[in-house]
Amino acid sequence: YKNTRHAHKRVYENTMVGIRLQPQFDDFVRRAEQFQQELSNPQRQHYDDVVDLYHEARDVQGTFKNLLVELSSRTGGKVLLAPLKGFGRCVEKVGLRENPDWSFSTVCDIVRGGVEFNNM
Repeated sequence: YKNTRHAHKRVYENTMVGIRLQPQFDDFVRRAEQFQQELSNPQRQHYDDVVDLYHEARDVQGTFKNLLVELSSRTGGKVLLAPLKGFGRCVEKVGLRENPDWSFSTVCDIVRGGVEFNNM
């Protein structure tokens, strides 16, 4: 494996050189850095009451599904939808904190789903 590892590494490095030369690469890096900066300031839920949180989840579920359908149609992936996160799991996430305050404002991914691909 050591002999082929070096060859694979060279192929990878040469590929990365080619990618960096693409005209859209600098824009991609700029957007990725902007996205990373936005993610470094995590957003909290608008609601800390679990009932309000589920109402909000129900309200955005259709929009989220439409987004996944659009992504899959543009990329050839398969939409995977999951049911809303269970109420019991939300209570667990809040109650198992070191000092639970019973605010549900930090509970994430109540609306869930993704796009699956056969290859990268």
